Amino acid sequence: MSRDHLLARFLLGLLALCLTLPLAGQGAPQKAGAGLSTAAPGDVGLSAERLARIGRAVQGHVDRGELAGAVALVARRGKV
Repeated sequence: MSRDHLLARFLLGLLALCLTLPLAGQGAPQKAGAGLSTAAPGDVGLSAERLARIGRAVQGHVDRGELAGAVALVARRGKV
């Protein structure tokens, strides 16, 4: 299995997880973005260059028609 194929499978699994998590917390509705903090990649121990690779890999799948579109969100240590 190629590295891009594995990345695509990982991202699709992550997307599925993200779509099902809101169903688990059926409490009171919250304002969009409530409780989300942002940080620079280096502040939470991530590489900006390596994060950019995710976007390029996903875009490659979209460009080849393997995905209709995608959204990726990376969070670490409670920061987006």
